[in-house]
Amino acid sequence: MMIKNPMRNLAAPTNHTAPAMAAGTQANLQQQLQAANQKIADLDARVRQLESAVYVAANGDVEISSASNVRVIAGQRVEIIGDQGVTARDALGNSLGLNATGVTVTAAMKVVVNSGSQTRRGPLTCYSPRSSRGG
Repeated sequence: MMIKNPMRNLAAPTNHTAPAMAAGTQANLQQQLQAANQKIADLDARVRQLESAVYVAANGDVEISSASNVRVIAGQRVEIIGDQGVTARDALGNSLGLNATGVTVTAAMKVVVNSGSQTRRGPLTCYSPRSSRGG
């Protein structure tokens, strides 16, 4: 029979230490155990926090939620890919939609477009109750 664990059949180590040394070792082991238990409690709290923020449904849908901010930090770029389109929406009624028919911007108040170099104007449709158009 092949033993996979090489430590399995080794004789138990004998304790050749003095009783005072054993008591010191016992106290040290107790401290290590308390520290390990604290680390486990800290990790358990972090797991509960992650579970409250990230939900994965049985069909594979993923939801990320936060009571405050969600930040995505990338060194190069961030891509959001949706086969049917992508929509970013806030609670105020502003949204930005990207899909096969084009880009839709919905603003509760105003839209500001800034450009560092050049802005080209192509076909543009603007719906607004109070619309003013400049050249």
